[in-house]
Amino acid sequence: MTVGQSPSQPQTKPAGTPQGPPPATGSGAGSTSISPVKFGENGWPVGVGSQTPAPVGETKPRKAPPRPPVGSGRQSTTTNNPAPAKMPTASGTASQPLASGMQLDSFLHDVFRATRTPGAFAAIGGVEVTWQLTIHGTHGETIGTRVITHIADCSRPGWDRIERGDGRIYARTGNQVAAHKGGIPYAALNGQAKSELELFGTHLRLPWCFGKDQSYVIVNREAVDRRGETLWELELQGRAHRVGNVFGPEKSDTPRDKFFLYYEPTTGQPRELVHRFASSGQKRRVLLEDWQERYGVRMPMRRIYVDEAGRATTTVELKTIVPRRVSERVFRVL
Repeated sequence: MTVGQSPSQPQTKPAGTPQGPPPATGSGAGSTSISPVKFGENGWPVGVGSQTPAPVGETKPRKAPPRPPVGSGRQSTTTNNPAPAKMPTASGTASQPLASGMQLDSFLHDVFRATRTPGAFAAIGGVEVTWQLTIHGTHGETIGTRVITHIADCSRPGWDRIERGDGRIYARTGNQVAAHKGGIPYAALNGQAKSELELFGTHLRLPWCFGKDQSYVIVNREAVDRRGETLWELELQGRAHRVGNVFGPEKSDTPRDKFFLYYEPTTGQPRELVHRFASSGQKRRVLLEDWQERYGVRMPMRRIYVDEAGRATTTVELKTIVPRRVSERVFRVL
């Protein structure tokens, strides 16, 4: 009898054949046995001893599953020596969409673990912030300082009001911007008002603004060397219009806000930001330092703008942030 075969009827042992071990209880001679043990012609149980039976379905070795190509999927950032690969860029396939915001496979989750989620920031509500700007000379000396009062609604992107010491007031609700001075509208200042509101609005909401309402899309992520250490570089781009259920960059020649966020691979702690607003077209680099917890989220209390040589040009310090009751009327200068 061939190893692995299962006869349907018990075979009769010829006369003179040595008797094998007694069958299991309940399996009589000449009756169908319920025991899984089968005996060969020599009286030995089949499969015992030097014989090595193999099930019919296992006669061929299994092939190992194919390994994913290098660079596909999300790389782990929990090791001491991360070996990240570029994620798909604008030419990526539909099977590898670029996740942004709070989608489950978004790389921004690494950052939000260190700073808390956009929802935690939005729960703060209305706030009044005091910013202190210090202008530095070529040798790092202080040239001058300025204090700006910033009123914002953390739950609404684009709801900001800036009050300057010379009587100028800039306000916006979304894309509607107004500039006043001494209670008189100054349309000539609307361009400057838009730039300052964008700047301080981004600083206050950084990095939570990148995960809100799919207003930004992740274009690329790669490991880079910054000031002698390896950081993740996350490239983000603003969308022209708010859209839903959309992945990847939009095809358009219109200038967009562009950002490069640098953060630690192991902790997700942001370290640096490079921004280029479409309204100005200027590329600026700012270091994010002195992170502290305020109202359930972690904020950088000091932001240092540096030039191409790494010299400080302007320091923006978040001196105070306190809750404040706000309404739509606060952000409309009438």
